[in-house]
Amino acid sequence: MKNIIGPIFLFVLLMLLFSCATHPPSVTPSVSITTQPPSATSSGPRTIILDRDTIPEDSIGRFTSWYCEDYINGGATLVEVGYFTFPDSVISKLSESTELSELLELSELPELSELLESGGFVLYDGGYTGDYAIYHRKGLEHRWDWGDNHIYSFVILPDGTGAYYDFSTVPKGETTKPREIYKCYKR
Repeated sequence: MKNIIGPIFLFVLLMLLFSCATHPPSVTPSVSITTQPPSATSSGPRTIILDRDTIPEDSIGRFTSWYCEDYINGGATLVEVGYFTFPDSVISKLSESTELSELLELSELPELSELLESGGFVLYDGGYTGDYAIYHRKGLEHRWDWGDNHIYSFVILPDGTGAYYDFSTVPKGETTKPREIYKCYKR
């Protein structure tokens, strides 16, 4: 009996030691990296998330965008701005909608073509999530406005310089200097 207790005790002791040294079970993250929509790649249709709306490029048209990095140091994409290019099929379907036509006629909204051309977005930190923005083209400059009462603006100059403005602390009617400067490249 003494001969059996020794090996059993040794076996139990080894099991306890090895069970303490094993890795804890892996926790599966709620969002898998393989299921995240591609944003920073220029190949294939992209999917972006704006204000919690998932927008696949292949269903809405095409995204035209600029990725912007630190003006001095370069490096990773810090912000991406862009606009939607709707296919002719979407524009013709919307143009044929009598309800939408009546709404545009009764309101002070711009024409449908102007409304569709103003759809823009801002993506943050080189990712695929961001906010809807109003896109404008004034001469050679591209501009995006977003946030409550459009307190944030991003302007890309003809030489590719991007300027970020925050008007949240600026009195109405006054101007301000850009808060940050970027070097932007069309995707």
